[in-house]
Amino acid sequence: MSALPLGLDEPRIIRVIDLETSGLPDDEGAEIVEVGFVDVLLDNLSIVRQWSTLVKPSKPITPKTMAVHHITNEEVAEAPAFAQVMPYISKGLSEHDLFCAHNAKFERHFLSMFGHRWVCTHKSAMSIWPDFESHSNQACRYELGLSLDKTLAEPPHRALPDAYVTAHILIECLKHRRALDLVAITESPVLLRTVTFGKHRGKSYEELARTDRGYLEWMSRQDMDEDVRHTVKHWLGR
Repeated sequence: MSALPLGLDEPRIIRVIDLETSGLPDDEGAEIVEVGFVDVLLDNLSIVRQWSTLVKPSKPITPKTMAVHHITNEEVAEAPAFAQVMPYISKGLSEHDLFCAHNAKFERHFLSMFGHRWVCTHKSAMSIWPDFESHSNQACRYELGLSLDKTLAEPPHRALPDAYVTAHILIECLKHRRALDLVAITESPVLLRTVTFGKHRGKSYEELARTDRGYLEWMSRQDMDEDVRHTVKHWLGR
């Protein structure tokens, strides 16, 4: 399936961004330690630019975090600070162009200073291919049978390889939905299929609605993310 025709007011470029950080969004003082992006041109679904840089945080990276992405304090010691990197993140984009990430909520937290709209390929994949066993970045890569250059796609948990994989997942999504449709999916809660935590981890919400409605009611009273709240409300309503 080829690219869907572009409307006059639609974006022309989607910049697929991946960040490696010194912690999670909820961690106090978490900072960006690497930025990578890949540009996808919407008129022909081609990759036209790749760019990455390490970023020097203001505090040392902890061993626990280094164990995820293997970026060391020695590697970032001479890297530019984020203030120096920031202009490059949106360079060459119009105000109508889009940012994209596989878990856009994560990247948006660290890049909230930018006004571009976002596409989340995780949410998009969940909407387009609900039967996938997993919708993680690497799982979608193999579910979709993507034939990628390993020298560009690996290692995982580094900014540019992860952005490269996500860009190819985005291209597959764009064969089924327009870019602005993916933005709409990103900005709306997704109906989840499987419980990912607690004693019912791995069960479908449909099964849970039949066998333990009380647990769904308990979930409805907890501070859950919007997708879980939306799913629980859906199945309680059924």
